[in-house]
Amino acid sequence: MALKNNPVLMDEYIMRINKVQDFIDQNLSSELTLQQLSEVANFSAFHFHRIFTSIAGEPLFKYIQRLRLEKAASLLASNRKKSISEIALDCGFSSQACFSRAFRSQFGKSAGQFRSDTLCLNSKECKMESNPSKENDELLLYNETEPGEAAVAPTDITVTEITPFTVAYIRHTGPYKKDEDLFARLFRKLYKWADARDLTSLPGARWLTIYHCDPGVTDDNNLRISVCLTVPKETPVDGVVGKMDVLGGKYAIARFILRSDQYQQAWDYLFYNWLINSGYQPDDKNSFELYPYEEDRRQDGGKAVHIYLPVTPL
Repeated sequence: MALKNNPVLMDEYIMRINKVQDFIDQNLSSELTLQQLSEVANFSAFHFHRIFTSIAGEPLFKYIQRLRLEKAASLLASNRKKSISEIALDCGFSSQACFSRAFRSQFGKSAGQFRSDTLCLNSKECKMESNPSKENDELLLYNETEPGEAAVAPTDITVTEITPFTVAYIRHTGPYKKDEDLFARLFRKLYKWADARDLTSLPGARWLTIYHCDPGVTDDNNLRISVCLTVPKETPVDGVVGKMDVLGGKYAIARFILRSDQYQQAWDYLFYNWLINSGYQPDDKNSFELYPYEEDRRQDGGKAVHIYLPVTPL
């Protein structure tokens, strides 16, 4: 079947694989079988593995293994209280020995060494060389600002319980940092779909970007983001537009006024200035940016952006 020559069929395939990715994200600690995931996608189990590989760009169980290891790496860096064995089980590995072998193969060092190096890099007391190596740079939990850039302070930060909500989304896999045109294209495509269904003017509708991966751990080519619009739970979706629930819970909400080149500095402020002194640590949920349209754009081109970071007490 020539999917590339049939955009309608291609959109249908992408939507089904997106559903599988969402299911995997929500169930990484559980046993995931080919039969189970093929049923989520509503494809024959016999053909599903090949279809997933074609759309996602890597074999199904290699994809699951990578996500589990990347989640473990983020937990090693951000949660000092959890032991390596607890993290291994939380990320779906049957034993610490199995996890240790896979982790060393993926990152070139043991989980213990990775945690030690990352905690040192994220500590204010750790003395770093003026030009850290690429290896050390890749251990940072989130990308730092580039030379000459300064962190951008928020107008306000609060820690608040939020309730779950539903979004329609269009997903992108691959590099995205500082790519304004990419975000503009994705949001235009989602707006066109939503406006035709009278969803853009619903009371309380909000636009946001969900970040599914840790950019300090995941290779740029495998990074996933979803540009989203909040919608009623019963909203039908089609084509490349998917639907998912955003988990509720405790979030740090940092409110910024940002130019297009200041987003990374805002994230850096949240992690390197606020988080380490807050009494909180990142929770195991997706972070996202929300764009409140009711807050006026400033004359200098700044835009209101609220960063939502899921947190739990240290």
